[in-house]
Formats: sequence, C-alpha cells, structure tokens
Amino acid sequence: MKRFIRKPLSSIIFLSLMIFPNMSFAQNMILGNWKVCCAVKYDSSNKIVFSELCPVLSDEKAADFKDFQMKIDPDKIQFNFDGVIKEVTYKWDEDRVILEFTYQEKTHKFNVHLLLKENCNTMILEDQEGHLLYLEK
Repeated sequence: MKRFIRKPLSSIIFLSLMIFPNMSFAQNMILGNWKVCCAVKYDSSNKIVFSELCPVLSDEKAADFKDFQMKIDPDKIQFNFDGVIKEVTYKWDEDRVILEFTYQEKTHKFNVHLLLKENCNTMILEDQEGHLLYLEK
C-alpha cells in the first residue's frame, strides 16, 4: 500500500486556502510579513532609477537605499519605515495578479511574481515603470 506524504509547501497552500477561502491562490501566497529590498537600475541617461516606495538616504556624492518591512493582510498593507508605520488598503486583481494601492497620493500598481519553489519565501513586485521590489519572508 502506498503512503500519501504531503510536502510542506502543499500543506501551507492547503491551510491558507482553508483559512481564507474567498481569496485566490496567489493572494494567499502574498500574505504575511516581508523584508523589502529595493532594486536599482540605470536609465538611458545613466541615471539611477528606483521605486518611489524606497527610503533613500543621500548626499551630493552617494545614495543609500534602506530596506523596510511590509505586512500584507487580506485587506491592507502596513509599511514599516524604521518604526514609522503607514497603512493602506489595496485592491487585488486576481486575473492579472496585480496589487494596487495608493500611497502618498500616488496610485501604485505592481505585477506580482511569486517564486513557487519548495521552501522559497520570495516574491518580486514590478511596477508599471519596471521598478522592482525584492521581498523575502
């Protein structure tokens, strides 16, 4: 007789779908506490560009991008910038897997890229301008 062995990732997915049955698989996967790292890139004029959500410490010679914490609940996001908590509600587009919210009077839309590998707690958010946020649980 064969024994049925559940893989840990399958168990987590099953439990999250049972706890939040009205949410899609992808939305269940983004819930939780995340450490957010800001990715930077150079544009065509050799200027550094990055997401407006990223805290920056800069002077005339250099810039330092600070990581921050983000907690995603079924109906809201909490940003933690060095102990300063900001909370926003969000919309979830399950057909296009897009997370949308307004922060500091600007609407942000992020395509959500989930890495569905066993024991991989990583997600990448990409905004409409191609800026990336790298998230780790």
